[in-house]
Amino acid sequence: MFKWIKRLFGIFLLLFIFLVVLLVPGSIPEGEQLRNVQAGSSLVDLAKNAASNGSVTTEGLSTELSLNSVQLSQIVKTSAGDALEHSDYQKMALEMNGNDLHVKIPVSLGPVDSYLDLTMTTQVENNVLTSHLTDAKLGKLPIPKSLVLNYLKEKEGQNGAGLTVNDDNVTLQLPQAVYTISKAHVENGIAKVTISIPLY
Repeated sequence: MFKWIKRLFGIFLLLFIFLVVLLVPGSIPEGEQLRNVQAGSSLVDLAKNAASNGSVTTEGLSTELSLNSVQLSQIVKTSAGDALEHSDYQKMALEMNGNDLHVKIPVSLGPVDSYLDLTMTTQVENNVLTSHLTDAKLGKLPIPKSLVLNYLKEKEGQNGAGLTVNDDNVTLQLPQAVYTISKAHVENGIAKVTISIPLY
């Protein structure tokens, strides 16, 4: 009886190792990586082009933009500028699907290259980005969200990033710019972004 249990345990262990070896290794397709996305217009340039649809208040020009995944990637790449050039984040990818934002971040596990595939619902209000992590995978292998959230919690307050983690929510204070993102959310694969630009 004991030998049978030992064999069964051995079979499950081999099956688990086989699944990990099969599902964890992977890479983000070259064409999806931020480094291969053509830099595009900045958010301010897009807002100025959409000014005819905007409204002018005492606080400035307010307009709503609709961005697809490629445009969002272009804006992130343009906004990050040189900071992206010399980091592994240039290999990350962004995609919107339904009401979710998918972020793929490259990771190395010793000699094995893989990526974190994070699914989240995201919104911005008054330049504060709040993301609710709904799913996490290492390659194609589902992993507990708590692993990602604990890692991010360790990064809280480092480098003045303005990052906070509370339950399944990650909050990030966006950097100050010549504009304010009043609100933003993902809807049907499109980012709806309302920005305000002061007129002074």
